[in-house]
Amino acid sequence: MAAPAGPISAAQAVGEYLQSPDDLVKVSAFRKKLEKEKASIDTRLKIGVKEQLQTTKLGLKKYLSTRENVQAIKDEMMAIEKECEDPSVRVATFDQISRVGEIVLHNSNFSNMRPGFRGPSKFRNHRGNGQQSSCYG
Repeated sequence: MAAPAGPISAAQAVGEYLQSPDDLVKVSAFRKKLEKEKASIDTRLKIGVKEQLQTTKLGLKKYLSTRENVQAIKDEMMAIEKECEDPSVRVATFDQISRVGEIVLHNSNFSNMRPGFRGPSKFRNHRGNGQQSSCYG
């Protein structure tokens, strides 16, 4: 007799295992074997579920922590934005910072000009011998 093409039911599996009357003696051993397999599967499933639950808890804790951090950053940014919009809030050293910025900008502009700077014409030697003439003589 050919085996059915699809999955077999539990009754069909037991029927194949117990084909003769003498096989009834094997029922208790077969039952013990199935109980051991079931216990092994249940143990593995419990361990797997426990691991999944721990992983899910850890993921949720990280998510909530990240969400709190993002909200704190948003709150800080909103506070900064409000302070920037408020004309009464002024940085005490802003004038000094601005002046330093102007000096740096002026010096960088002058540094860019210096390589081509040769001074006024009355200080240069017109004879081309590389010596500069005195402004007094």
